[in-house]
Amino acid sequence: MGISQISKASYDVRNEIINTVLNYYLIPLKSNTSIKIKGFISNELNISMRDLCIISSNIIKNAADALEGCSDNTREIKVEVRQGESFVLMKVKNTIMGKNIILANGIPITNKSDSELHGFGIKNIISAVEKYDGRYSYRIENSYYIAEVYLKI
Repeated sequence: MGISQISKASYDVRNEIINTVLNYYLIPLKSNTSIKIKGFISNELNISMRDLCIISSNIIKNAADALEGCSDNTREIKVEVRQGESFVLMKVKNTIMGKNIILANGIPITNKSDSELHGFGIKNIISAVEKYDGRYSYRIENSYYIAEVYLKI
C-alpha cells in the first residue's frame, strides 16, 4: 500500500499526517483488534510536520506494539484527538494484559530483547512536546496503558 493510499484509507481525523500514521499502523491490526478513532485535528497547525509525525507515529506504534501477546478478544486501541483554539490533544489507550511496564527515570522503557535498538520513541515524543510548551503523560488503569500528548498551538 502506497503512502497516498494509506493517507486516504480507513481512519480519518482530518489531518493528513495523523491519518497516514493511523492507517499505516492500525489497518494491519483490524482483523484481530478493536480499534476506535474519535475527533479531528486541522492540517493548519503551528506544529511542524516533522514534530507531528514524530509524536503521532511513536505514540501509535507504541500502542500497536503493546498488543503483542494480548489475546485476540482483549486487543483494543482507542485514539482520541482534539483541537481547541490554543491546544491539541492526542490520547491513545491500549490494552496491555500480560505486560509489565518497567520505568527508568519515570519513563516506560522497552521490554524487547534487543533493547539497545528500541526505547527511543517516548524520549522523542517528550523532546518534540517540549518545543511546544506541552506535556506528555501516561498512566495505567485496569489493564490499559493510556498516553496523552497536550500541545499548545
